[in-house]
Amino acid sequence: MSREARHHFSDEQVEVVAEIGLSRNEEGNFVLSASLAVTLAGVDQATGEEFVHRAHQVCPYSNAIRGNVDVATSVTVR
Repeated sequence: MSREARHHFSDEQVEVVAEIGLSRNEEGNFVLSASLAVTLAGVDQATGEEFVHRAHQVCPYSNAIRGNVDVATSVTVR
C-alpha cells in the first residue's frame, strides 16, 4: 500500500464516495453491491489505481464481504 511505497496521504488528499446498491438476483433474493469512487492527490493515475487495488485486497471490510458483495472501484487523481 502507500505506506510500503513510503507515500503518506493527508486527509485533504483523499476522498472516497461510497454508494451501496440493493437489487435482486436470479433467484429473487436481495443482494448488495458497492461502488467506491476514490479521488487521490499527489500521485499519477497508475500509482493511484495500484494503491486502491492493494488497499482493497487487505481491507478487513473488503475481506469480510468478498465473494458476497460485488464491489466496483474507480480512481481519479488530481
